[in-house]
Amino acid sequence: MLKARKEKAQTGNAARALPPNNKRYLILTYAAEFDRVHFPLPLLYEESPDPALLKKTISALRAEVEALQ
Repeated sequence: MLKARKEKAQTGNAARALPPNNKRYLILTYAAEFDRVHFPLPLLYEESPDPALLKKTISALRAEVEALQ
């Protein structure tokens, strides 16, 4: 009886497997004189992102950061 209950619990856990973690974040770091603060900004999930578009977006963000400094 205990073996049957244990086997049922083990097979039940396999059925409730966690979904894949498809979350991606952009980490924004604010550095002051004596401390650093990290802000994780959630990004929208894309199944297969275009590498050229990602590089263009990163370049635009870097240019904006340079302009703000």
